[in-house]
Amino acid sequence: MLGLRWLKRTVFLNRDTRRYVGYGVGEILLVIVGILIALQIDNWNSERQDRATLDNYLRTIAGNMREDIRMLEELHAGRSETILLATNARTDLLHRPSFNVEEILYLAQAMRTAERVAYFSANTSGFDALKNSGVLDELQGKDVEMLLSRYYVGSARIGHLEQAYNERIMAALSLPVEVSSAPIEIFALGDPTALLPGRFEQLQEFYSEYYSSQFPRRLLETVRNAAPILREYEKLLALARLFTEMAEAGSHDFDDHARRTLADIDALKQGAGHPNVVRDGRLSIAHYRPSFAYSYYGDGKFIPREQYVDHDYVSHVDNVLQITIKRGAPWAAFFLEVRDRSNNLGRPSSDFTRFDRILLEAKGADGGERLLLNMKDRDDPDDGSQTNLEIVLSEQWDSYEFNLADFDNADLSKLNMVLGFLILDRADPLTFAVRTVRFLEPDE
Repeated sequence: MLGLRWLKRTVFLNRDTRRYVGYGVGEILLVIVGILIALQIDNWNSERQDRATLDNYLRTIAGNMREDIRMLEELHAGRSETILLATNARTDLLHRPSFNVEEILYLAQAMRTAERVAYFSANTSGFDALKNSGVLDELQGKDVEMLLSRYYVGSARIGHLEQAYNERIMAALSLPVEVSSAPIEIFALGDPTALLPGRFEQLQEFYSEYYSSQFPRRLLETVRNAAPILREYEKLLALARLFTEMAEAGSHDFDDHARRTLADIDALKQGAGHPNVVRDGRLSIAHYRPSFAYSYYGDGKFIPREQYVDHDYVSHVDNVLQITIKRGAPWAAFFLEVRDRSNNLGRPSSDFTRFDRILLEAKGADGGERLLLNMKDRDDPDDGSQTNLEIVLSEQWDSYEFNLADFDNADLSKLNMVLGFLILDRADPLTFAVRTVRFLEPDE
């Protein structure tokens, strides 16, 4: 027994034996490390391939969204113009006892655009392919997954709003039109310029009865209230543009720009004011509406509105917002009001406290037009006590920037009239154009 122990000890302590054992262990460790490295490389290659596959799907979805963006922009522009036409027609024409040819043509245009039934349908082919690909799990927990969800939920919401709106349009179109006049030419409503001389004057009673009936009034009123659809278009456009930017950059997580974009969308839902009132000469119909007021009496007599403005006194002309007042007046005012209500009582209002300045870009038709700019909150009285800031327009585009604190009567947390243009003691007609009205934040 003692000899066996001695033999074992001798062998173990032998340097060559220890060296061979060390080599063997080292080789085993090298094999294990090699296997682990190979497995890690294989996992890394697999993850890289999955990431590449996922990014290809996301780029495909981004391509679908670019098609959606074009459709949304067309729908937004079309519905915006339809709302403006319907607003002008409903406000300034339907109550008239008689019409001229231009007014009937304008009404015909407003009615034609109002009758159109349109739907937005998102291209989901790329998203459907992603859901069936097996790599959708790679998105779990990533910001881009939440962005996709918000986009397609928003798309479905638009579908519901459009369906309800189009059903109201169809209901209005089904209303009867009762007129006592004898049969008329089929083109009398759409193109009165084709009527025989003197015939247009004979049809004044028909026109008055037709446009006083329930059908055109219901139709145009329905269109005037389509602004919520426009706001949903704008949200979806912002989400689509953000997603395409991220997909092109291969990013799955939000950066500061993305978080700011989403914060702006959420702020609007919570009653914040939209920064762009007029952009590139287009009034933001989704958020603001035009209004006009004037000195209603002269020489003790009431002056009808149509003596001051035509039905198209505010219109989009050559990529600018053009305002025309066709006679002088002791005072007249064109102003832009918010559409949304952040309160249940009083005038519509929104919260503009995150802004500190307003930018205006405008020009006059002749130059020298004197305007007084003002703002009002929903509780300000209409007695002329608001703060007015004077500008004098030139024939060229000029930019004007004002601190909101200078409009010291207006509470920005409940702003109703975001910008008013007051004209005092003017003897002549007035035309001016606006290209930009934008609220600015401190860091802009």
